[in-house]
Amino acid sequence: MEPLRRDQPIKTSESVRETINQDGAVLLDIKQGLCFSMNPVGARIWAMLKAGRTVDQIASGLALEFDVPLAQIEADLTEFLVNLKIRNLVIFGCKFNSERKSWLSRFLSLAGNSGLLFTLLSALHSSRPPAYMHRFSK
Repeated sequence: MEPLRRDQPIKTSESVRETINQDGAVLLDIKQGLCFSMNPVGARIWAMLKAGRTVDQIASGLALEFDVPLAQIEADLTEFLVNLKIRNLVIFGCKFNSERKSWLSRFLSLAGNSGLLFTLLSALHSSRPPAYMHRFSK
């Protein structure tokens, strides 16, 4: 298993569905067919993972919320995250939110400075689409 770095993002598995309330959380991994439960602190960590926080950001946030030394929080958090990884509930070191961007954001990042965006916007305002668009309209 790859080591846990404090500055790396950790993504929750796409096959996990959760229900969170004041008593904690229940996770259902639909791929594995397994159900897991968490106490309220585990549920808080899970929510921060879903928000794209790094290990350092989660530890700092918990230190502000709870009156526990940061070293203790870091040790407990590392153990908790490794347990989630062993159970295939999280993925370490992935790019977070790349697939959660809207189609427009992805399109604009691909278009860049190539002039493609200008061409497509011009085509939308003209009465006759550019030649390359005919093949898609049939």
